[in-house]
Parts: sequence; C-alpha cells; structure tokens
Amino acid sequence: MKKNLLLFVLFLSLAKVWAQSEPSTYFNLYVPPNNDAVKRNVALIVTAIADSTVFTIEDDAMDNDSDDNVSGMLMAGQSYILYIKDNGINDDAQYASGGVLTRDGDYFIIKSNQLIYASMSTDSDWEHDFVPSTNKKSVGQKFIVYSPKVTSSLRDLNVFAYADSTTISIYKISTIPTTQTGYTNINWDTKQLVVQQNLKPGQDIIHYYTKGRDIMETGATYLIESNKDVSVQYGALWGNARDGGAYVPSLNGSASGELFYFAVPYQSNGEQEIRMFSWDDNNTVKLEYYFNNVWLTLSTKVLNKLGVTDWVGKQNGNATYPTVFRVTCNAGKRVSVMEANWMETGATNTSDMSTMLSSESGTSSGTKFVAYMLPPSKENNVINPFTKTFFIDNITHFYLYAGNKNTTVTIKDVKTNGLVLNKTYAIKAGRYADAFFTMNEWKSIYNGTGAATGADRPYVIIEATEHISVLSINFNDNWLNYFGTSLPQSFETLPSCSK
Repeated sequence: MKKNLLLFVLFLSLAKVWAQSEPSTYFNLYVPPNNDAVKRNVALIVTAIADSTVFTIEDDAMDNDSDDNVSGMLMAGQSYILYIKDNGINDDAQYASGGVLTRDGDYFIIKSNQLIYASMSTDSDWEHDFVPSTNKKSVGQKFIVYSPKVTSSLRDLNVFAYADSTTISIYKISTIPTTQTGYTNINWDTKQLVVQQNLKPGQDIIHYYTKGRDIMETGATYLIESNKDVSVQYGALWGNARDGGAYVPSLNGSASGELFYFAVPYQSNGEQEIRMFSWDDNNTVKLEYYFNNVWLTLSTKVLNKLGVTDWVGKQNGNATYPTVFRVTCNAGKRVSVMEANWMETGATNTSDMSTMLSSESGTSSGTKFVAYMLPPSKENNVINPFTKTFFIDNITHFYLYAGNKNTTVTIKDVKTNGLVLNKTYAIKAGRYADAFFTMNEWKSIYNGTGAATGADRPYVIIEATEHISVLSINFNDNWLNYFGTSLPQSFETLPSCSK
C-alpha cells in the first residue's frame, strides 16, 4: 500500500497540469491604456482561489513610475481591482483621471503564495474570453468571475458541457458591487443562486437556453459550479457582442486537443470567425454546428503540421449560426481553435480583441506558437513605453513575456517561413518585448491588401529558445482577457476554493 501511494505521488509530481490562460502564482504582463478618451477605463483584476492568499503587484518602473504597487491578502473568491488611471499617475487614456497623464500603460509582475487569476478588462461591452477553472485547467467544475463596468449591456455567461447530464449552477457571491480600485466584498454564506440548468453537448445557456443573457451585475462576483467538467465563456455574448475573441478550451483542459465546444458571439450576420491550427501531420479537422439536436458539417480539411484553416461567415454566404460549434480532429492528434468576430468582418481600425496564445502543448507557456495576426487598430493616442513616443500608425501586437530564463524569440510568416516577415527579439528573464506590426506589414502577409481576395491569410509562427507566454492584442477601446503564466507548467498542490 505504501509503495503504491509513493508511486502515485511520484506520478503526480511528474504530471503536467495543462491550461491556457490558467491560474498561477506568477505573472509578468503588460496592461495597455485605452486609445480613446471615452471613459472605458482599463483595470487589472487579481482574484484569489483559496483563503489567506498573500499577493504582490509590482508596478515596474521602466516607464519612470511605480505608483501602482500593491501588496495585501485576499480570501477565496475575493479580487483586488486596480485601475491604471489611479494612484497619482494616469497610465490610461486622456481624461481617465486627474492624475499626471502618461498614457503608456503599465508592466506588472504579480506574485502570490497560492493560485490566483489575473485578468484585464475595459469598462465596456464588446469583449469576451473563456474563464479558466480554479483547477488550473481551461475546463473544470469550479470557476470564479468578477464582472467590471459595462457601457450599456450587462455581461453574459455561457457554459459548454462535454458529457450528458451535466448540471451547472451559477451563484452571486459578492455582497455589494465594487467598481473602483480596491478590494471586492465576498460572503460565501449568503451566496445567491442565479441560474441552474441541465446541459448536454450542443446545448448552451445563450442560444439553446437563454438563462445566461444579461445575468451579471456590474461590479459583482460570481461562482460557477458543475457536477462534470465544463468550459465557461464570459463577457458581451448577447447584445453589443461585436468585437472580441479567444482561444477555445479543449476537452483535455488545454487549448490543444481533439474536441472543442464553443459559441461565437456576434452582432450582425456574417460576423463569426473561426480559425483552426494543426499541430500534427495528416490531421483531419472537422467543424460542425448544432441544429435541431443533430450536428451538421460546415467544413472538413486535412491539415499538416502548422497547417491552418479558417471559416468566416462573411466569406460563406454571410452565414451566422446562433448555436454551439464543435471542432474535432484525428484521435491522438491536436488542433488549436480561436474564435472571434469583427476582426475581418468589421472595421479593421477599430476591431480589437485580446487573447493569450496557445503554445503547441496547449499551455500559455511554451516555445512554439502559431498565431493569426490580428488586424492593426488605431493607437494614435498611445505612448510606446519603450520609445516614449506616440504610435503613428494602426498597430497590432504580440507581447512576448520571458519566463525565468533569457530567451531569443523569432517571428516569421507561416507561408514563406520568414521570407516576407522575419523579426528577432532578445529578452532577459522576467522581462518582455513588444513585437508590434503596422498595417503595411499585416497586409504584406495577407494578399498584399488585407482583404480575403486571395489564398493568403495573416499567420505567423513564434519560436523561442526558452519558455515564454504571448499576448496577442490590437487594443483600441474594448478588450478583455485572462492572463497565463510565462513559467513552464509543472505539478503543484492545487488548492480548491475554501468555501
């Protein structure tokens, strides 16, 4: 018995815990400012999973200010909200606050003694992401979500089941709303049941059922629980749902796998966009949608390693499907999936979103990434913290966050393996680089025009000599994402919620 127990412990100590945009005890991340002076202020959100979580937020002084340093303790489900406009230096947009205006964002290093979420959001609609589970995976049975301010449409929740007879429950666990810098107020003993629903694969709570629409009070915190593994999508999913996107969780809990269920929020016909990346040769990738309790095929493509394929409603008869999608591939092989809207189907100078890239292994931390380059957005009112000057063109970014080792990162266009686009970055341990690209550079790998009138699509491969994480973002005025760590994934004791 003791021998078996020791073998079990050894197995756990060697096992990877897969996730993309996962809870962690360490994050290094950049929070950009809003380009537009529209009071869609930008906040960093740190949320605890377990009681007595000690955390520090270090505001790196590379930009000549460190006014947003914070240290404290959080209880399970509690968040610390940090608006970068506050504390004397306005690192956000013009008129966001009365502080000294720098509008260059902030680079933060966040540490904690127990697992925490780290996310950022603007006070607006038109943004969404998938929420990581408290188990350090992208799927699970427990999720915690803080809901920041909105513009006009309350935020929504959607849940996707992977097995029949899945029961989900959504509770509000906050006592009073928190919509400014500071600590949220949580009471698990007085939690209120908001939604309860039985689901099976193909059913969701935005389209099949409608209970997830407009259910999140501004400034409140919610707990999602289920009896079987699910994934959770959050943000503007119904009403003002244009813009936004994310990598989709797979059944294995990472963003690289064989089976995916998801919906694509949209505002008008044709605005749904689905991009699939294969990590293996001779991989049959199938995209389906759920209609009248059966799965109907939209596309089937055989992809080799690093092969990509897209389905965009605008390019397929202006089609739109208010339902659940499913992506599958060959058993034992892997694909990653990114859903979005209004990137190619909208106005490219204001179509903005933010997402952590999935590495080949499905984790945020890795050494190889294939990415769709988001269309550049207007950032003419933003100061580049590296140069102290304004960006002068529409810009899109890959923020490269080095882990605990110095690394060299190369970015090449996939089609020509770097003959058209090829850049290299040397990054010290714990630091970051801004790999930004202009409209002309984006067009150079997208048929020369930025229009879907040819065979090219704007995909790049990102390779690093050591583990990094990568944030893909074309920020303008609305975005939301959960961060992942740049450190290599390994097993550690995972605390469950204390309540």
